[in-house]
Amino acid sequence: MMKRFATAVTAVLGTFLVMLFFTSEVEALDIDLEPINFTFAPDYPVNGESLEIHFEVVNHGSEPATDVKIIVWNSTSECDSGDECFPIFETTESVIGHNRTAVIDISCGPDLCGGTGDRVITIFADYDDDILETEEDNNKIVYAFTIFEQPLANLRPQSSEINIVFTPAAPAESDSVDILLMFENNGRDDCTNFYIDFTQTLDGETSTIETVQVRTIIAQGESGQYNITWQPDGVGEFTITITLDSNEVIDEFVEDDNTVTATIYVRAHSPELTLDETRNITITPDDYWLESIFDKHSVQLIVHILNDDYVMSAENVRVSFYDTPEGEEEVLIGYVIISSITNATRRGEEFVSGTESASITWDGSSGTEVVGNHTISVRIDPLDEITEWNEGDNNFTFQLVVLDSKPDINIYDIFVVGQAVRGMPSDIVITVFNKGASEILNCPIELRIDGDVIDSWNLNLGEGEFYNITGEYVWDQQQPSVSGHADSSKQIEELDDSNNAKSILVNVAAPEYDLSLVSVDAVDTIFKGDNVEIIIQVRNNLAKIPSFRMLVYLDNSTSPEVQSYDFEGNEIYNVPQTNLAYDETRFVTVYWKTSTLAGLHNLTIVAEITNSDFEDTNLTDNTINLSIQVKPRNFQLSVEMPYIPTQIYLNQTLEIMVSALNFGPEICCECPLGVNFENSTDECIGAEISLFIDGELVEIYQTKPLGRVIGEEIRVFYWKPTVPGDYYIEAIIDPDNIIDEFNELDNKASAEVNVVVEEEIIVELPEEEDESSLINEPLVWIPLVVLSVAGLGLFAYSRIGDGGDYFDNYPEQGTNVPSKESGFRYDPVTGKTYDSQTGEVIESGRKKD
Repeated sequence: MMKRFATAVTAVLGTFLVMLFFTSEVEALDIDLEPINFTFAPDYPVNGESLEIHFEVVNHGSEPATDVKIIVWNSTSECDSGDECFPIFETTESVIGHNRTAVIDISCGPDLCGGTGDRVITIFADYDDDILETEEDNNKIVYAFTIFEQPLANLRPQSSEINIVFTPAAPAESDSVDILLMFENNGRDDCTNFYIDFTQTLDGETSTIETVQVRTIIAQGESGQYNITWQPDGVGEFTITITLDSNEVIDEFVEDDNTVTATIYVRAHSPELTLDETRNITITPDDYWLESIFDKHSVQLIVHILNDDYVMSAENVRVSFYDTPEGEEEVLIGYVIISSITNATRRGEEFVSGTESASITWDGSSGTEVVGNHTISVRIDPLDEITEWNEGDNNFTFQLVVLDSKPDINIYDIFVVGQAVRGMPSDIVITVFNKGASEILNCPIELRIDGDVIDSWNLNLGEGEFYNITGEYVWDQQQPSVSGHADSSKQIEELDDSNNAKSILVNVAAPEYDLSLVSVDAVDTIFKGDNVEIIIQVRNNLAKIPSFRMLVYLDNSTSPEVQSYDFEGNEIYNVPQTNLAYDETRFVTVYWKTSTLAGLHNLTIVAEITNSDFEDTNLTDNTINLSIQVKPRNFQLSVEMPYIPTQIYLNQTLEIMVSALNFGPEICCECPLGVNFENSTDECIGAEISLFIDGELVEIYQTKPLGRVIGEEIRVFYWKPTVPGDYYIEAIIDPDNIIDEFNELDNKASAEVNVVVEEEIIVELPEEEDESSLINEPLVWIPLVVLSVAGLGLFAYSRIGDGGDYFDNYPEQGTNVPSKESGFRYDPVTGKTYDSQTGEVIESGRKKD
C-alpha cells in the first residue's frame, strides 16, 4: 500500500516537473507562425484549368521557428491534421524568422484539382503542432471556391463606394431624377440581352419604376452604365432597389450579388431662393462717368435673386444689405422687398430659374463716407419668413473699395479738322474731360507739335464735364506728331496721371500727286471666250486726287480694251474714278472681254490722272502687268450609264452599259508621235473610263478616239455580286483629269442597285399512308416519269432559248458566269421583277450589310 502511494506521489511530482519545464519553455519561446498574402487564380475556375495559389508564411515572434511543416489540402470541406484529406502540396521549411519568410507558389493541375463543384483549399502551417507558439489559432487559411463546368458571366454592381448616382441629389416631388447604375461583368464570358429591374419602396409599399433590356454586349472584365429617368410621386425617404439580370436569363458564377439598393429623400416643393453668383454684384455709380466708388458719392448695389423651384413662386422676398467697413461694426444699408419671384420654367429636363433684381442705394449716409475696404453682405430672407428646402445658400458677401474723391483730367481726344496740307493752316481740336470725382481748377492745357509747345490755356472743369479747346497751326512738316497735354508738371493730385496726354501722327499732304498701283488680283488661266474680272489696288501717296481713270491694254496694243457701254451703246474704254483722298486705298475693277485667241497673253493696266494741272510726280508705279493663259475649248467629255436596274438577285450578272461622249469641237484625245487620227486610228487612244462599286475601282477601260461634237463609244462592263445589300455604282470618264475641259461637272454617272437573295419555294410532299412502294403502282409512277421528262425538256428549252441572263457570250474582260434559273424575270425598262408563271410583281427590300 505504501509502495503504491510512493509510486503515485513520484508520478505526480514527475508530471509536475515536466509541466513546469515545458511551461517555462513555452514562456521562453516567442514564435507565432501565420500564413498571409493568400491569392487564388482564377477567381472562377473552370474544369480542366490549373489553380494558381500563392501565400507566404511569416513568423511574428522574435525567436526563429525551425523545421516548419506546411501543407495544402484540397477537399470538399475544411481539413485538419486528423482528417484524411488529400494533400496537393507539402513542404518543410528549415527556418522561418529573422526576416526569413516562406513564399509558396503552387500550380495545381487538373490531376490534383480537377472536377466540378464546391471545393475548399486548407493551408496549414505546423499542422502537427510540433512547434509551441504564442498564438496557435492563426496557423490556417481556409478558402472555399467552386469549379465550374464552363466559363460564365458574372454581373454585379460596380465594386466601388458609389455605384448608384442620383441627379439631383435632393429632388422634390415630381422632379425628373436621373438614376445612374454602374455595374460590371467580372466573369469569364460576355453577356447581353439581359434585363435590369428598377423598383421603389416608400412607406413599405414597393412598385416597379422601370424594367429595361440591355442589348449591348458587356464583355468579360468590362463595366457598364445604365440610367433611367424617375419621377417620384410622393414625399419621404425612398429605397431604390436595382436588380441586374432580373429575369435570370444569364448563367452566372454568382447569382446572389445582382442587387444593389440606395435611399434618397424626396422633399415637397417649396421656393428655393439663392443669388445668381454668375452676375456677382453690380456697382452702378449714380454719376455716369465714374467707374468706381468714391467717398460721399452714391452708387446702386444690384444683385439678382433666383427661385430655382419650378412649382412654387416666392412672394414678398426680403433682401437685406449690410456694410462692414474694415475694422468697424456691421451697419444696415437697407432692406429691399421683392413682391414676387416666379417659379422656374421647366423645358424638358432643363430648368430656367425665375429671376428678379434687388437694387439699393449706397451713399454717404450708409457707408461711402468711409474710405477703404468694405464687406457688403447680402442676405436673402434674413427673417426666415419663407420656408425653403435649402436655407444654406441665402447669404453672400462681396468685397468693395471706396476711393478718395479726386479730380481726373483726361485728354479725351485730339484731331485735325480737314486734310492737313503743307503750307496751309488747320484747326486742331483737343477734347478735355474731367472723369474724376471732384472739380479741377487752373489746370494747364498745352498743344504741342513734335514736342514743341504751340499754344496753352488754363482750364477750370467740374467733375464729369467735357470741354473742347481749338488751336490753329500752319503745317510745315511732312508727318508731325500732334499732342495735347494736361498738367504736364503734375502739380495737381489726380486719380490717374497716365491719361493726361494724347498724341497722333498727322500725314501732311503736299500739293503734288502720286498715284500708285499696288497689286492686281485676277485668274491666271481661262478658256477661250471667258470674260476676266481684274481687281486693282490703287493708293494715293500725296494730295487728294479729284479724278483719274483706269485703262487695260492687251499684249502690245496701243488701243485700250472696252470696259463698258454708255446709254446710247457707245463703247467706253476706261473706268473713271473720283476724289481719291490722301493715303486712301481703293480697289477698282477693270475687265478683259475679248479673250478670242488661245495662248499666253499679257495685260497692262494703266492709271492716269485726269482734269488736273498737276501731273503725277512718279509714273513708274502707275502701271501693272499680268499674264493670262487662254485655253481652247477643244474637248468636252461626258459619261452616261443608262438602263441600270434598281434590283437584281445575288450571283446574277449585271450588264453595265457606259457611254463615253465628246461634245467638243476636236477629236479626243491623243496619238503616238508621228501618227495622227487620219492615217492610223488604231494606234490612237481616247479617254479612260473607270467603274467603281461602292467606291472601289473595279475596272479601267481606255476608249478609242472620240469624234468631234457627237463622238461616242459604248462600253459594257459586267459585274456579279456575291453579297446581298445596297451597292453604289459610279462611272467616271477621265478620272485623273488628264484631259483639259472647261466643264468637269458631267464626267460622272451613277446608280444604286439593291442585291437580294432569290426566294426558294420548298414543296413538301404528303406522307405515304401505307408502306407500299410506288414501283408497285404503275398508275402512279408512269405519269410522274412522263411529267419529269417533259419538265426537263421545257427547262432545257427555256435555258437555251432565253436571251436574258443565261448563257450570254460576255467579252473576255467581263464576268462570264451564268446565273441560276430562278423562276423570276427582271424587266430593265420598268425596273421591276416579275414571277414568270403568275406575272406577280416581286417586292424586295434588303438593307446593305
